[in-house]
Amino acid sequence: MGRGVEDQTAWFGIRLLRSIFWTYSDINFKLCQKLGSEDFLGLLLEDLKVYGSSSATNEKHRFLVISALYMLHNCAKASENRHLFRKLQVHEKILPFMRSDDMTVATVTLLILSQITYHSDRTPFHADADAVQYLLVLLASAQEDLNLCGKLEDGTFSASDVTLALGNIATNDSNILTIVQAGCIPLLARLLEIGGPYVQESVLFTLRELCRHEKTISEVSAITGITSIIEQLAESCDESTRQAASMLKLKILPDTRTFESGGRDRCPYQALCQRFKEHLQLPGSYFDESFNICYCVNCHHKRDDRLYYLRGKPAKDYALPVGWCRFALKVSSETTHIFKKWHVAFYGTTVEAVENILKYGNLPRTENTAVGSNHAREQCSQGLEPPGYHTKQVCLSATIRYAGMDVYSKPHTFIEIRTNKTYKAKVAFQVCVKPGSYKVGQKTARSSTPIDLKFSNHEIEWSARELKDVVIYGLLVKLQIT
Repeated sequence: MGRGVEDQTAWFGIRLLRSIFWTYSDINFKLCQKLGSEDFLGLLLEDLKVYGSSSATNEKHRFLVISALYMLHNCAKASENRHLFRKLQVHEKILPFMRSDDMTVATVTLLILSQITYHSDRTPFHADADAVQYLLVLLASAQEDLNLCGKLEDGTFSASDVTLALGNIATNDSNILTIVQAGCIPLLARLLEIGGPYVQESVLFTLRELCRHEKTISEVSAITGITSIIEQLAESCDESTRQAASMLKLKILPDTRTFESGGRDRCPYQALCQRFKEHLQLPGSYFDESFNICYCVNCHHKRDDRLYYLRGKPAKDYALPVGWCRFALKVSSETTHIFKKWHVAFYGTTVEAVENILKYGNLPRTENTAVGSNHAREQCSQGLEPPGYHTKQVCLSATIRYAGMDVYSKPHTFIEIRTNKTYKAKVAFQVCVKPGSYKVGQKTARSSTPIDLKFSNHEIEWSARELKDVVIYGLLVKLQIT
């Protein structure tokens, strides 16, 4: 892509074209998804190989390197592209750029690595201390901005973006002390005070990752007032913030975990969900109790689970359904192979629909049920069908936060006989979906704020047309006292 840089006329065209792709890939998520092809990513990598990480003395070469890195970063934000990053071994090819003495080069490289590296990777990278320090400079500058955005040369990054990058880097244990020793804890503590719910959740996520090391827990506890802030957020009216704060609270104040009398290993929430399931009077022949699992905050903490995992070929992220309880379903022995090869997703539904879904083993398409997005239907009725949206489809998501929204998982009132307490009950299904059988698109349910830390609202909804490509393996239940 960078050939012809010595010719002035050719260089003008190259710079103009690169600037257009750079700018629009930063603001147009669909373009990022389309640019995420092997050929385009390969061309960017070729430029990095040709011009190297030490190109500061040549203005043209430096522009090609920085623009390539920024475009790789933009494309990496689309989860649909990440299997191509693994296939092209982007991780290994850009590592030398993290150690560049050019702050912009090193910082953007580390941001890319934070997007494409997972705790389960066989060859986790070791974050360069200087590059981590550059990220913290960016985070500090964001705290001085009215919109909590830090400015890097030719780029702007929100405080939540930088914070999540630190959290992603920390999923590799070897990087935790590097991040903590660089001085991130006071900066994160400050963000808990001045940030909104989404920023606070990103900070809580990152602190929890960092607190997997005992040294971090003492560092966090030493910050004046931070424990009381976390305790306050654990009572927040924002559910995502409340969950994240409760999980961090269990890390730094382990004695706060509470269970009913009858043994520390007994989970009252799972028992309550079990009683709700019994209330539904579903035939026991549908279920396989040996694979039941509770995802309440306490059980999640006890297992030391991550929030996100990879599943399928090609591997794709999914979020654990924290706050829900799963009752495993019997799965045909002929379909057990799908658990390693297919992707995990969630489908929100109504209490009234559960028995029929279990009876026939298929999820109803949007047109045949009241479960879909009213906003999307409204658009369709006006001839404004959202791109990739079909009225006859199964709406899924890799995160229960989307599939479990009220528009999909409609609340049901449940009065628990033993205590006479009233709960808002919700149900959903955990499923495996065949790779390549569904389309990924933006949300069609109304929401003006980011729904999940990992998944952009632009790619949070999956739509499958063929029922045979979706296999149900768990009934999820969520109860909240009213």
